[in-house]
Amino acid sequence: MKRIKQIVIIPIVLIFGMIYSSCELIVAPDRTKIENSPEIPIVVEDILTYKEDKLKTSGSFDYAENKTYKDLKSNLIEDKVISFVTLQTIEDNATNRDTWTPQTRKTSSTLSGVSFTDANTGTVVGWSGTILRTTDGGINWTKQTSGTTENLYGVSFTDANNGTAVGSDGIILRTIDGGASWTPQTSGTPQRLSGVSFTDAKNGTAVGYSSTILRTTDGGASWTPQSSPTTEALHGVYFTDANNGTAVGLDISGGTILRTTNGGVTWTKQTSGTTQFLHGVSFTDANNGTVVGGGGTILRTINGGTNWTPQTSGTPQRLSEVSFTDANTGTVVGDNGTILRTTNGGVSWTKQTSGITEDLYAVSFTDANNGTAVGDNGKITRFTKGGKFDIDVKFKDVSG
Repeated sequence: MKRIKQIVIIPIVLIFGMIYSSCELIVAPDRTKIENSPEIPIVVEDILTYKEDKLKTSGSFDYAENKTYKDLKSNLIEDKVISFVTLQTIEDNATNRDTWTPQTRKTSSTLSGVSFTDANTGTVVGWSGTILRTTDGGINWTKQTSGTTENLYGVSFTDANNGTAVGSDGIILRTIDGGASWTPQTSGTPQRLSGVSFTDAKNGTAVGYSSTILRTTDGGASWTPQSSPTTEALHGVYFTDANNGTAVGLDISGGTILRTTNGGVTWTKQTSGTTQFLHGVSFTDANNGTVVGGGGTILRTINGGTNWTPQTSGTPQRLSEVSFTDANTGTVVGDNGTILRTTNGGVSWTKQTSGITEDLYAVSFTDANNGTAVGDNGKITRFTKGGKFDIDVKFKDVSG
């Protein structure tokens, strides 16, 4: 067997995930062995294969395709890229690599709503009719023509094309082409509309001041008012399907939570146990949901709101919005750049560095790894799970 004459240093950035390991490789085709050693420095980017006395790259490692190191090992062996991989521990914690990165500001207007349908495609709305659109995860944001100077407070997209924005004086705007054009719809109310939630292109609900609740089953061609058991402001709404939804706000008795299981034909008031104004709500299914509000309030239910349990946020800041991608993984945003993260359903919340100090009003995650938050002064910040970073590994030739 030939001895390796030269180790080629290959600079790279691993994407999302080789955060668990450095590795020992026996590489195809001749099973030459290279193992960890303090003798030769090398920066690993792609999977290394041995061929003609040189180390070369073979494909790239994508965390989205290989959820765990075990999966990666299995895939590589199956594809005959390598014949053996040994997992070793390195001093690098994935959680500490979670990063929020401020994005290039396109407006100075307050941004109060955001909706992403996948990791790349999202829309932001704000004051003075501001609408921004990205199709590359926020690397670039494009201003769209809203046709209004009213403040926009909420937005909901169900796919890349179909979306609805709501705002002051009962304004409702609709797009079916990803925002290339926005069409005003008749809401039938002069009240400020603060939140909107669609579950598909046809079925949606908007809520607002004076306990306004509006429902559409035809994509907004018509909006029908629904009866509410309260008379004060509703600020947020979230539906998991056409029937099951929750709205939150404030009335004279304290934090308001309303629940429907029949598409809003009837709304039932639930016991929140707080006097704080409730601003945001997110459910992952009909049972598991989280509500946030003033004074660092976080409430959790696992039974559709029959019971709401307070959680410890660790902050006195007003919390404006929440986004969960599964029953365990969620993010909350609030005043003074506050961002909190949980991976255990809110049993514990960890404060994260947002990179900005302005108040944050809205957040949207499409999966555990990709999210965007928006707020005052046109600020937008983007979450990346694990970040991008180099791993320095030491190798030596033991092939003799």
